[in-house]
Parts: sequence; structure tokens; C-alpha cells
Amino acid sequence: MPSKTNTPLATSVDVTNQSDDWTLFEVTVTNTLATALDAETCTLEVEADEAVIATFKSAWVTLEMEAIPSASGTTLTITLQAEDAPVFIDPGDTFVIGFDFETGDLTADDLTCTAWVDEGQGEIPGMDTPSTRGALSVGTDGRLKGEDDLDIQLLGISSHGYTWYGDFLNPHTMGQIPSVFNGNLVRVAMYTATDDNMGYLDFTDGGQDNLRDEIKARVQEAIDADLYVIIDWHLLYDFTYGFQPFPSRDFSGTVEMGPEEWKSHAIDFFQDMAETYQDTPNVLFEICNEPNYSTPENSPGSPLYTWEDMKETAEEIISAIRDTGAQNVILVGTPEWCQRLDQVIEAPISGQDNIMYALHFYAKEHLPEPGQHVFNMFLAAMAEGLPVFVTEFGTTMASGNGGVSQGDTEGWLSALNDNMVSYANWSLSNKAEDSAALATTAEADTWGEDDLSTSGETIAGLFKDKPSGSKLMQAV
Repeated sequence: MPSKTNTPLATSVDVTNQSDDWTLFEVTVTNTLATALDAETCTLEVEADEAVIATFKSAWVTLEMEAIPSASGTTLTITLQAEDAPVFIDPGDTFVIGFDFETGDLTADDLTCTAWVDEGQGEIPGMDTPSTRGALSVGTDGRLKGEDDLDIQLLGISSHGYTWYGDFLNPHTMGQIPSVFNGNLVRVAMYTATDDNMGYLDFTDGGQDNLRDEIKARVQEAIDADLYVIIDWHLLYDFTYGFQPFPSRDFSGTVEMGPEEWKSHAIDFFQDMAETYQDTPNVLFEICNEPNYSTPENSPGSPLYTWEDMKETAEEIISAIRDTGAQNVILVGTPEWCQRLDQVIEAPISGQDNIMYALHFYAKEHLPEPGQHVFNMFLAAMAEGLPVFVTEFGTTMASGNGGVSQGDTEGWLSALNDNMVSYANWSLSNKAEDSAALATTAEADTWGEDDLSTSGETIAGLFKDKPSGSKLMQAV
């Protein structure tokens, strides 16, 4: 981590009231950082003649906070203390600190006012950011590395489907991820097909272009906040919705879009993203979220695709990305809701660098039996040195409901931490389901710690505590 420094904030000083024997000043402070800041980390320093400072009377702030003054010599220092919940100031927003002196002939020119963010603000305590660790790569040991070739672990949170809950991806949220969750990662989940025709492939060319622009805008907000960011091609049940991703089964006449057309869209999308972000250390590409399908003869959700079915298509998308010159880390989905790492172990992608394989789990379902096999496959992958990235996990059952299991979640995360495996929680939304990190009353532009759901409180605590010591193995 870099050495800590005080970061100045923009200020303007005004005399707002005055009499013969007192003067009231107001200092407008603007958050000029790229991320939201905790107002408790702000300090205002006022320099004036010692005779003026000696007449200081009181101070206040236009926030739900207490202004705490300290006057000595030629300096008045004002810090802020939250009355209850932390108060966050979004980038570009302002607040006012006021104070008065029992002197009646003062002007703004009699004072020098400086506001700053206390040491360490803007950094993620104990975490690594693109500005400190740079571009990512995958080592020969299967671990994610920083630009210094040392291990790095990313942890953070995934959006829900962008076209449904994309308003929760904004500059405010990007600042909250490090301050509330102690995270350095955000995942932008863009569904490719949905039952309400709100996926990328459901749109016309113009609609796809607009959605790409929105995704790029959200990625830029993550970059501005010094976060790593995953661009997620959120394949799920595309076949169910009329799209056939892989050529391994013949469903001629039963789908609206065949595998070659589907693949051409994926390649076009990721070539554009690769050309845009090939020199940006923040960005990772997730090329196929959960490659599942169901057929007319099977109930929806039958996980029939195998690694053999999808591997060739994945290799073509990877090659298209690499042809642009981009060496960004690429995350590849695995069969059966990204659980079948055992199939990948037998035949991993060869001839390509910086490739990792996605693992998904929902702690309450995939620790107890009958879900123990998911953890066992994870252990096998670790023993083989397979590069694994948990691009999605939940604290609940895989349905998103069934209550939160803190113990099972802690067990899983301790195993991931012990192996320096990165992870993102599902999901940053106020959806009415147990796995959502925010309460249903949370608002996209103002949410804070008080708006966390039970799941959100659980992951916020575990992300900060970083459990370790193979607690999961002890539990089973």
C-alpha cells in the first residue's frame, strides 16, 4: 500500500451574518474525490491571527453530525462526528461547516481555510487497488497476480441483472463498496437473454449499442473509484429464451438464434470491450456466466451442457479478445451453474495466458449435503492448481431465498481466503429476496450501512474480518 497522505478538498468561505461584536462564517466543502467519502474523515483547519482565534465561539455542520472544534494559537481545527450512522458525501456534492467569532469586523480575507480527507481515505484498508497493484495476470501456480507478480485477492459484489437493477451501479455505490464492504471489486452483470426480453440479445442493434454505452459508463465509474471491475456476459438459460449458444446439440428450427449467430454477437461485444479496455488494468472479462440449457423435453434448468460442449466456443471468444492485443484476465464459465470444475481439470484451455475458471456457490445449499460435492470439486481444483475465480456466491440457497447462513458463508470464505481465491457476492440490489445485499427500502443513490439486508450485513462483516483457517473443512 502507498504511504498515507492528506487529500485536500475544495472550499469556499463566506461571511453570512455579522454585527458589531460577532461574525458568522460558512465554509462550503466539496468532495473533489472520485469516490464517496465518509464525512467523519474530513477536517477543516482555519488559520487566523491569534487574537481572532481567541474569540472563537461555536461551530456546526449541515449534516446529521456534531462539529467538534479545537482552538489553539493561530489555528481552529474542526472535525466531524456522526450522531448515528456514517454520513457519506458523493463525488461533487457539498456540505457546509459554520463557525463564529466574537469579533465584528472580520472578512473572508482574514481567514485561511483548508479542508482535507484524513490519512488513508480513498484507499481500501488492507486491500489492493488498480492504482497500487496495477494490471492483473494469472501465475503458473493458478493464482491471480498483481503487476508485481505477487498474489492478489479481489473481493466485492456483483450487480443483479443490469437492465433490472442497473440504477444501483453509480458513483455513490462505487464509493460505498470499499467503505461499507471493504471491497475492491464490482461485477457488472449484463444478462444476454431474459423472459421479459430485457437481455442484450433481445434488443435490436440500436438497443445493443445503447446498452454497451451504459455498461461502459458504469465501468468508467468503477475505474474512477479505483476498483477492479468484471464485465459479465451473463449467459444463463439462453436456450430457454430462444437462443442456442453452443453447436453441440442440434435444435434446428426450435430456436430464434443459432450458435453461430450467438457466438458472433459475443465475439463482437468482447472485441469492442477489449479494444476499449486493453490498456486499462481495472477490467476483467467474464465471457459466459452459467452455460446451462433446457430442452422442450426437459424441465427448465436441466444442466445438460458439458465442458466439452462449450470449450471450443469459449476458445474462439478468447482468441477474438486476444487478437485485439488485450491481455486482460478472462473468466470462463463452467457447466452446471459454474460448479463442475472437475470437468475442466480433465481438459483445461491450453495455449492461452491469463485464463481463470468461474466457480459459483450458494453457501446454505452447497455446504451441507447434498451440496457438499461443490466444495469437494473446489478442493480438487485447488490441489491441481486450477485457476479459479468465484464470480458469484450467495449466503442463501441457490434460489436466492431460504434464509441466510452466516456459518456456512464464513466456512466457504475462510477456504477461499486460505487459497487466495477472489470472490464477488450476489447481489447488489434491493430485490425482495434473501440474497440481496440491500433492504427493499434502500435507494440507489443514498444507501448506506443502515440499508443493508441480513445478507448484506453478513458479507460486510465477513469481508472486513477475512476469516481463515479452513473453518469450512472443520465444519464438515
